[in-house]
Amino acid sequence: MNTLNIIKSSLIGVMIILFLSTSANNITIDSLKVIGAVASTTKQIEFKIGWAMSWRMITQPSNHDAVWVFVKYKDCGSNRWSHVKLNPNVAAHSADFPLEVWADTSVQAGKIDSNGVFVRLSRPDTSCTISNKKVTLEMVNLTPGEHDYRVFGIEMVYIPRSNFYLGDGGTNAEGNYYRFKSGNSDNPYQITKEFDTITWANTFGRLYSSGYVLNAAFNAIPATFPKGYAEIYCMKYEVSQGQYVDFLNTLTVDQAAERAYTGGTYRNSISGSWPNYASVTPDRANNYMCWSDLCAYLDWACLRPMTEMEYEKICRGPINPVKGEYAWGTSNIVNMNTIIMDATTSERCTDAIPGGYGPANYGWDAQQGPYRVGIFSNTASSRREAGASYYGVMEMTGNVDEQVICIYSALSPFNQGINFTRKLGDGELSFTPTPGYSNQGWTTETYTPATGVLYHGVMFRGGGSAAATGGWYIDALEVSSRVEPNTSWFFIYSRQPHTSGGRGVR
Repeated sequence: MNTLNIIKSSLIGVMIILFLSTSANNITIDSLKVIGAVASTTKQIEFKIGWAMSWRMITQPSNHDAVWVFVKYKDCGSNRWSHVKLNPNVAAHSADFPLEVWADTSVQAGKIDSNGVFVRLSRPDTSCTISNKKVTLEMVNLTPGEHDYRVFGIEMVYIPRSNFYLGDGGTNAEGNYYRFKSGNSDNPYQITKEFDTITWANTFGRLYSSGYVLNAAFNAIPATFPKGYAEIYCMKYEVSQGQYVDFLNTLTVDQAAERAYTGGTYRNSISGSWPNYASVTPDRANNYMCWSDLCAYLDWACLRPMTEMEYEKICRGPINPVKGEYAWGTSNIVNMNTIIMDATTSERCTDAIPGGYGPANYGWDAQQGPYRVGIFSNTASSRREAGASYYGVMEMTGNVDEQVICIYSALSPFNQGINFTRKLGDGELSFTPTPGYSNQGWTTETYTPATGVLYHGVMFRGGGSAAATGGWYIDALEVSSRVEPNTSWFFIYSRQPHTSGGRGVR
C-alpha cells in the first residue's frame, strides 16, 4: 500500500516544510531528507521504511514480497508534479540491513528501470517485520528550482517463472464457463514458455475456449503477449482508496477532474476536491474504477495491467488445478459478512471458516461493498484461511472485480487484447486537450453518444462483492471462469459498476 511524505528542496539548501505520513497495511515511509549540492540535478533522498510480515523464500513457492518505491516531485512555480528518475545503477542506492535495494532486471522490464526500485529482504529463507530502516536513493536529471517531494511504496509479490495450467479441467455444466482448455477436450492447457506463439484451435494440443474465443481474423496469440510463464511482480493487494487518493492529489487539476469521483455509497468514502482528496477508509479496496481509471493509476505508478493468463498463474501457481477452484486452491467458499471494527485499520470478519473452505467477500449481504484489503490474513492464518493465492497475493477471489487484458474482443479492432505487450507505465499521464489518460497505448477506446465509451480487449476476473445476486454469478469467482459479462467489453458510460477495481503488475 502507498505511504507518502512531502518535503521541499530549494537551490539554497534543504528545508522540511511539511511532513505527512499515511499508513496502510503496515507500510510506513517517513523521516525524509534530501541531500545535494546547490543547483545540482542529482540529489539523494533518504527515508525510513517499515512493514509487517516480510518474507523471502528460495524453496517452493520461491517467492518473496518487496516494496515498489518511486518518487514524485512538484515544481513550486508551476505546481506540476513529475516523476523522478533514479540512477539506473543499483549500486548508487542503499538500504539498512536486513534490506537491499533491488533493480527490476526481469524480462518484464527488459532493462534496469530508472522509474523506481524494489526494497526487499537481502537474505533468502527469512521472514520478519521491518521497522524504521533507512533507504537512500539517488535521483537524477532533476530540474533546478524549488521542489516538493513525495515518496510512495506499494507492496508487491514476486511470481517466479514456471510452467502452469490454464483452465481447471471442469466442464460448462459444472459452472466453470468459457475456461481455457486443450483443444476439443476438457483438459487444462499447460503453458511452458513465454515468448512462443500459441496457436488457437479447437483441436488436440491447441489452446481453446468454448466461449469468448479469439476472433476469426486471427489464429494465434503473439509471442509478445504476456502469457504468465515469465517472472513478474504483482501488487499484493487491490488498489485501495488511500492509494487512489494519493494518485489524484499528485495530478494536475484537469487530470484529476477526469479521474476523480466521490464516494458515499457502496463503502467508497473518497471525498473532497483537488488537491485535497481524502478517504476515511484508506485501506479499503477502491471500487467504481473504470478501465481508464485503472490504466491511469498503473501508468502513474510505473506498473502495467495484468493479462487473464497471468491472473490464472498468480492464483494457482505451478501445481495441478482443482476443478472449480478459487484463488486459495479449493472448490469450497464461505461468504464473510460479519464485520467488527469496521472502517478501521483493524477491520476484520468474525465468520467461521469451515475446514477446506476459503473466505471471500462476495454475497452482497449487509455490507454491500469492498472490505479492507488483506482483511482475512494474519500471522496465524494458512493460505486457505487468508484467502490467498498460491504465491500469497490477496483477494484474487472476491472483494472487487479484477480488470485484466483478455484475448477476446467483440468489437473492431479485434486485436486490441492480443497485441498487448509488457510495456510499463512511465509515471506520466496525458495533458490537455485530453488530460488524465494513460499514454502507453495498452488498449484503445472509442466514444459515441449512443453507446458511451467502448473498451477493447478487457475482461473481469475473480468476481466482486455482488457476485451472487443481481445477474452476477458465483461461478465468476472461480479462477478459470471467463463467464462474467464485463460491460467494459461493450458499454461504459460515466463510471464503472461499484464492484469494479483492480491491481497492477510489472
